[in-house]
Amino acid sequence: MPALIASLATLWLFLLSGFLYSENGKPAETATPIAEKPASRTARSIEGWTVRVDDRLLAPAHAELGTRALELLRAKLTDISTVMAPEPLAKCRKVVIVLDLSHGKLTSMQYHPSVDWLKENGYAEDLAKCVHIPVAEKFADARHNFIQPWCVLHELSHAYHDQVLGFENPRVKQVWDKYVAAERGARVLKIDGAKVRHYAMTNHKEFFAEMSEAYFGTNDFSPFVHGELKESEPETFTLLREIWGPVAGH
Repeated sequence: MPALIASLATLWLFLLSGFLYSENGKPAETATPIAEKPASRTARSIEGWTVRVDDRLLAPAHAELGTRALELLRAKLTDISTVMAPEPLAKCRKVVIVLDLSHGKLTSMQYHPSVDWLKENGYAEDLAKCVHIPVAEKFADARHNFIQPWCVLHELSHAYHDQVLGFENPRVKQVWDKYVAAERGARVLKIDGAKVRHYAMTNHKEFFAEMSEAYFGTNDFSPFVHGELKESEPETFTLLREIWGPVAGH
């Protein structure tokens, strides 16, 4: 009997070791390794923008990805340069773009408005006020580019909103408040055919960036393009025309 009890105890400990639980009672997730951050970068000039490129993307091991990502970035910046009026374009070109192979826990393309947030979360302070592409592979992904073809313009719009207009610009907030109150973004068509809540409903910052995508190019939420924006959101269209100036050819 003692031998049986010992065997059962051993079996119980073995089974228990395979089912680790977190404090909330759910199975604990295996820790995901945190991706490396760049050790150094090289500055490139692309279509009038300074682009700080992770040196790992220029090394042989990742050169193919680096070339793809840089060519795609050049194409997107060329599109922006083609349609944006000279004055706001010159201001957007003052925004540094950072392209990395990987960068810690950061994965999504983003604009970094706050140096304090960067310090508090263990990121370099020189990312402040930059548009950051933290994962080159994700940026160059075909599906990502189908869903968000004007993602670079989106992030540059955040930078323009912050550095030129000011995030608390009353006119932008006023038009966004009306948009939310009317619930026009509550359920809209997305570029992949789904019916979803428009990302512009999130806050006035995302509203400005999302609608700027439609104003200049193609957004992933309806209204998708310039003509649809003008027809369905005339007040927003007028606001963007006042801020950005006319789109080339319109």
